Amino acid sequence: MLGWIEEGKLRPPTVTTYPFEKVAEAHKAIESGTTIGKLILTIDHEKLGKEEERGKGKEKEESNEERKGLLSKKVK
Repeated sequence: MLGWIEEGKLRPPTVTTYPFEKVAEAHKAIESGTTIGKLILTIDHEKLGKEEERGKGKEKEESNEERKGLLSKKVK
């Protein structure tokens, strides 16, 4: 097999990468039936970490608002 690879008779499958934000495009490519090889979704971990931090802050705000709402219901 190594000989075939060296001679160019055997090639690894094509790999197409998509950023996670373009998951819909990747899905369309798979469904099209024209995709040969593999599709890989890549994740920008730095961006993901920033988004998670923003999400945590929102959850805390919502939880505080929910608690305030519950407290005001109990007081009434």
